[in-house]
Amino acid sequence: KNLAFSHCLLQACADLAGVLALIRMSYETIQGGFLEQLATEQDDFRSNRWRCIRNPEHAAETLSPCARLEITIGEARGLVAWTQRHSFEAPSRPYVKVFLNDKLAFETKPVRTSGLQWAHQDTVDFAVLTSMIRLEVLDYDRITHQEGVGFVEFCVGELPWDEKLEGWLELRLYDRLERTSNHRYRAHLAARDDESVDELRQSLLDEASSCMSCTSSNNRGRIKNQKNAGEVRVQMCLKRLGTWVDTAFASALDPPPSKEYALRKGVVEDGEVPHMQDLGDHITELKLQVIDGALASAVNFCGYILQWRSYLVSAAVSASLICSWLFPVLTWVLMPALIAVLLSILGVKDLREEMTFGGQNAPLTQEGLEHVAAWRSTPTMARFLRRIVERKLQGKVTNEEELNACAAHCFSSGRPKVSFDHLCEGLVAAKWTTSTKNSFAPGAFVVVQGEEDWRSATVLKMDPSGDVRVRYGDGTEETKKLAQVTSRLQLPDLPTWMLPESLSSSMREVEHQLRSTKEFLLQPVQWLAQVISWRLPIITCLLVASLLVLSAAEGAYLAGVFGGWPGQVERAGVNYLEVVLRWIKRILHWSAIAVGILILIFQSSWFKEIRCALKIAMRSFCCSRRDAPKHWPFFKAGTAA
Repeated sequence: KNLAFSHCLLQACADLAGVLALIRMSYETIQGGFLEQLATEQDDFRSNRWRCIRNPEHAAETLSPCARLEITIGEARGLVAWTQRHSFEAPSRPYVKVFLNDKLAFETKPVRTSGLQWAHQDTVDFAVLTSMIRLEVLDYDRITHQEGVGFVEFCVGELPWDEKLEGWLELRLYDRLERTSNHRYRAHLAARDDESVDELRQSLLDEASSCMSCTSSNNRGRIKNQKNAGEVRVQMCLKRLGTWVDTAFASALDPPPSKEYALRKGVVEDGEVPHMQDLGDHITELKLQVIDGALASAVNFCGYILQWRSYLVSAAVSASLICSWLFPVLTWVLMPALIAVLLSILGVKDLREEMTFGGQNAPLTQEGLEHVAAWRSTPTMARFLRRIVERKLQGKVTNEEELNACAAHCFSSGRPKVSFDHLCEGLVAAKWTTSTKNSFAPGAFVVVQGEEDWRSATVLKMDPSGDVRVRYGDGTEETKKLAQVTSRLQLPDLPTWMLPESLSSSMREVEHQLRSTKEFLLQPVQWLAQVISWRLPIITCLLVASLLVLSAAEGAYLAGVFGGWPGQVERAGVNYLEVVLRWIKRILHWSAIAVGILILIFQSSWFKEIRCALKIAMRSFCCSRRDAPKHWPFFKAGTAA
């Protein structure tokens, strides 16, 4: 009876464990699908088309399509693939993939080489009218399923509206898939591949021909003459999904940066130089305190002013600079006063964090998420999400496109759409992140954020409350909040006997130089940060008071000596040369003023709307030729095979 009872108890525990595992898997699936669903949500274009002018980067990711390309992949002819053996081979089961701005739109089914007819009809919807379409012909290999054959690219913004086009597109050999889509497209617009000479390929063919003298002459006569991967017949028609007003607004949108492929001539060196843990720690501390700390804060502060996030601060800075340019004698009156006012503003903690926190240095907390969302910038939010994945969750981002799409949907109107904890749960279960975990294992290498700097440490344990117990290099231990702890680079500990003496001495020299550089840079950077953030209040107060006294003294001097406005009386009897020189100086002076004003207002939200409106006018009326495929040398009209 005891054995039977024990057996039943064990069976019940196993069933319960299975149920709990199933519940956990379901929960992770739901959380993982949360971000994917959030990234696919799109707002109606017609109802939100003014977003194209107010925030074009956000509109390109979040608005629904306003145009559709109806495309039919018909057949192909003369397909050949350039192999790694530096020879040409015919594909066995080719198929076509169609990409929109490097994102897969659809693909056909593989067909036998004897037929080469896909007859596949599909549509590609998009909101950015200058998007790039890429057709890739691949061979359905038994192992990889995607042996490259050829590709061709074109810009949909050059196609005429509601006009059916049919013809043959030249396929470029797949190894020409290098650099960005814009570079490849411009090169193909210059000339067809079958009318140009590829010296690199010809040299490889000559080498292959000399090595094939003992083998059968497989397509020997065609090797030197084949310059492209064949041709594919397509039918295309570009249509609007709304009115012409919608597509006019869409003219303000630009496609995302295209993916950059490696060059054919690029050489990757074998092997890696071994590193020591101290070397990695020095690099990590320099990056966190100099690049992610001081430099990122300075860039965010300048961006805060240039983007006019606070009209009062930006207007004060602009007025001071403009007056200094117009009346140079007022420079020593306005500039010290401006610096003193800015230092006083930075003394308020909330204002300082609002002006200096961004995606690169905001704390990985709910407060940091709110600061990042206030920038209303997809790249800024993407940097913040990457830091969460790599530092807090100790994982990696495997898909940059999904990261940008998720970042674009994490905020709206300057506020986050999800909480920080919910966002972390979604990132852990997301399909485009790997090796994510929301805790630190004992023994993990971390850096701990203190009041003034970062310190390297090792994790001892995780408390049930979520705090982390760490041990520093000097042996002291401390309990820190999880948000203050960040993973650091952990390098393999190579035995010294494995390294040659020359390499060991070089590594020691590099480590010594890095330590000296860190000590040389970190001290002034930390001191300057303490002064600006009012952590040395006596020094900061003295600095502000000195600047105000200097400004007041200079103003009193000008008012007392000149009485009236200086520089109004000019000398008489000016000769012709002096007149010419004066006009040259005025032109240079006003040009500098115009450039300075343009720099000040270029990133502001209201000037961004002006730039988008001008872009719409230029693209709609001046630069929109839409005469493709007349200027496409890689296109041949007709249906005959």
